[in-house]
Amino acid sequence: MAGSNCALGHGFRISQTPFPIEKLPIDETHPCYPEDSYSFTKRAGEDLLASYSRAYGIRTYVTRIAGICPQERRQAIAQNAKPISGWSEWLWCWVGSEDVASAHRLLMEKAETLPVHDVYFVNADDTTLLEPSREVVEKFNPELAPLATNMTGHQSFINCDKLKKAVGWEHQTSWRNNLAS
Repeated sequence: MAGSNCALGHGFRISQTPFPIEKLPIDETHPCYPEDSYSFTKRAGEDLLASYSRAYGIRTYVTRIAGICPQERRQAIAQNAKPISGWSEWLWCWVGSEDVASAHRLLMEKAETLPVHDVYFVNADDTTLLEPSREVVEKFNPELAPLATNMTGHQSFINCDKLKKAVGWEHQTSWRNNLAS
């Protein structure tokens, strides 16, 4: 199932309280705190598929996809890139549409080697930020700085290592190659 990283509950914070980040980068073991109907239904869909796997033994996989970007959107990200002025609960995650397709293909091809049900983040290894990730945390969300000490470069705030290890997936697309020199 094409789910969403919004199952975390990080983006649509109807309570206006900050999303409680417990580690950086975030991975599939991070607790989910959905508050709005969209995030809640994405999280509920994950539980529904897990119940089908338990009850019927069918293989179900959820991809927690970040903002899907076809080439045109990647070009627009590059053209509109500018320094940020504050923290965003959205965490500047993105993924190329081609990379989403390859993740789903690999999950189907390797299903027999995977647990009967699982959840995987699918996003690029980098952010849509011009600034390095750790610097953004230190400047705009300093209480999280101790969690970001091992972050390097433009490393994504959401980690896809579980998918990489499970099926050998790697994101191939970039928005940065569209930046003006």
